[in-house]
Amino acid sequence: MARKVNAEVEKQIKSLSRTEIIESSLKKGGIIVTVKDINEAVELSNIIAPEHLQIQTENPQQVLEKIRNAGAIFLGKYSPVAFGDYSAGLNHVLPTAGYAKMYSGLSSLDFIKTMNFIQCTKDGYQNLKETAETIADMEGFDAHLRSVSIRGENKK
Repeated sequence: MARKVNAEVEKQIKSLSRTEIIESSLKKGGIIVTVKDINEAVELSNIIAPEHLQIQTENPQQVLEKIRNAGAIFLGKYSPVAFGDYSAGLNHVLPTAGYAKMYSGLSSLDFIKTMNFIQCTKDGYQNLKETAETIADMEGFDAHLRSVSIRGENKK
């Protein structure tokens, strides 16, 4: 299969207009890897964290469930990367060079400032109190611990 893929890549390159750019790109980062089974392929893909991942199996949904790191994923033979880039509405600004392990594609949320807030009721306070006190104590943050426990003290 690897030889067939390589032969097809070579064939396609010859008939495309940006041959030099494609060849340069393939020299810098193009590889063909053979694996023993789909599990090894998934493991390798999650390590590489590709910008674009095409899953070309009989049941790509089953493989998708195991993927943890990829910028954009294209399932099956009728889902070319160009659809994600141009017409299907997927994000086109994706993490490269393995950064899909840590980042998602750029989204409108990256341009929105958000603020977290909390407002507990007395019951909410009681539900969260012990957990916060335990973790603050474990971390050695006695001021945090006191900021929780002092609120539960009966005051006149």
